[in-house]
Amino acid sequence: MRIHDQDARITPASEQAIPRIIYSTIGKKSIRRAHFDAINEFRDTNPEYKFVIFDDSEAHDYIASKFRGEKILDLFERSTFGPMRADILRVALMLFEGGVYIDISKRLKKPLMQTIPPSASFVFAHENNEIPSHYGIKTDPKVLVHHRKLIVQWCMMSSPNNPIFETMIESIERDSMEYEGKSFKNPKQAILELTATYQFTKAVWKHLLTRPKDHHYAGTDFCESGYVLIQQSYSRNPLRAHYATARNKPILSTR
Repeated sequence: MRIHDQDARITPASEQAIPRIIYSTIGKKSIRRAHFDAINEFRDTNPEYKFVIFDDSEAHDYIASKFRGEKILDLFERSTFGPMRADILRVALMLFEGGVYIDISKRLKKPLMQTIPPSASFVFAHENNEIPSHYGIKTDPKVLVHHRKLIVQWCMMSSPNNPIFETMIESIERDSMEYEGKSFKNPKQAILELTATYQFTKAVWKHLLTRPKDHHYAGTDFCESGYVLIQQSYSRNPLRAHYATARNKPILSTR
């Protein structure tokens, strides 16, 4: 089935710092019925929000419009795996637009109005997974009890112009030099380090250590008893191929 953008069905009674818009991205806007129904259930839970989904072409056009002539656009275009492009898109959307980004394969069971305080400019949660010991990220237990847990990257909530996302773009551009011209035994691990969860965790902690009060902490997986992983959500998405199971491949193509 074709999935479309959708406007909020209820006019918000009051404003909040984080815009009431939810972004996702998918290779092509053609999905199975079960996936379509799950997305609609998520939308029904959040009638105050507008929903926008980017396909491959729309994602490229957006990044090109914001970063023409910049290195991050070049990295986006040379990313050999779709999830990397989705990583870069979500960071750009949070930086320039703000709102909520959530992977198309997931949904939150609790309404966002119960998760995002009106005055909050940045809401984050941690995973149950630990920060790998070899990945140097400075943290502080005085700021966050579970300070050695990775920060959730599959869902982001922020007001626009948050320096976390500017930091992340700069870090991706800088760190990409270590990934140029290399083939990785486990490409997914390399992607986690360059554009995804590890990079986001590092950027968030850089922010927390300098501005420890400028955030709202939402526990594990946004204080949910368990987020919903939508079954067969990638069944018609060609970007999923060779991501988790790929071996001995580069994550950046040569120029």
